[in-house]
Formats: sequence, structure tokens, C-alpha cells
Amino acid sequence: MKSPLFNCHHGCLVLEMVILSVFSFNVMSCHKIKEGTVRLVGGKSHLEGNVQVYHLGRWGLICDDEFGPEDGAVICRQLGRSRLQSVTTGSYFGRSKKKFWMDNVWCSGYETAISNCRFDGWGEHDCEPDEAAGVICEQVKAEAIKQEPIKPGYLMKPGYPMKHGDPRKPGDPR
Repeated sequence: MKSPLFNCHHGCLVLEMVILSVFSFNVMSCHKIKEGTVRLVGGKSHLEGNVQVYHLGRWGLICDDEFGPEDGAVICRQLGRSRLQSVTTGSYFGRSKKKFWMDNVWCSGYETAISNCRFDGWGEHDCEPDEAAGVICEQVKAEAIKQEPIKPGYLMKPGYPMKHGDPRKPGDPR
């Protein structure tokens, strides 16, 4: 028995299969996009593009006025891309008719999100469509962590291996 897709107005990210008992049906899984979320648009890969920020249910641009490496580093970190390669100005990845949400952004470079940086205020700007800020991020490969395999029947905890057969009681530390 299949049901129709449910509509979602904002923030629909994935279509997933839900299985209940013996019935399965498709539903649109709507995950609310968090305020201040950023994305890159117009680039050749997920590592580059003009920066858009989510505010009040809409995506908007960041103006390139005063936009520098510290600001770009925060964007790349927020996206989980690790490192900034360079910032772009002048709507390098294409002009947009989107609203500008942020202007005169100033970050120290250590913030976890661009919305934690100083700026003129949401929607306060003097920017034109050809003034979008962008970034090019580097994907840093995580170095392989050498780990000893855990032997079957043992629960390893730093400084305290449990012996095979030790019962695990509710509330025991993991």
C-alpha cells in the first residue's frame, strides 16, 4: 500500500523510504534547515561557489564588502571542508537576484559559524548583484588512524579492559 508524497514548503532535504510493519510507503522527509546554515552555489564542485546563508526561511547572499580570508575560513569550517584556499569577490561564481542577508562581515577566524561574526545586521546592505562573496575550500584528507583491532568477546575501554564473560549491567559506564 503506497501513499502519496507529502508536500513540504521549506527545508526538504531527502526522500526516504519508511517501512512500518508489513506496509511500506514513500514520504518526503522534511528536515528543518537551521538558521545560519551556509551553502556554496555556482561552483564546479561542492568545494567552491558564492556563499548563501539561510535566514528567516530563505537563502540569501553575503556581500563581498570587507569579506576576507578570516571570513572565508569560517565558511569552509562551517561547511566541514576544513581549510580555505581563497576567497572570491565580485560574484565570481555568477550574479544572483537573491537578497543580500549579510554585509561588512568581520570574523576573527575562530568562529564556528558565519552568523557568529560581526556584520551590519540581517538584510542591512548597500550591495549590488555583482558583489556576492565566495570561497574556494580545500578538502583535507583525514590521516588514517592506526587502531588495534578489538578482540571478539572483549570490551575495550582506556585503562580498563573487561574480561570475556564479564556481565554488563544497566547503568555500567561504557
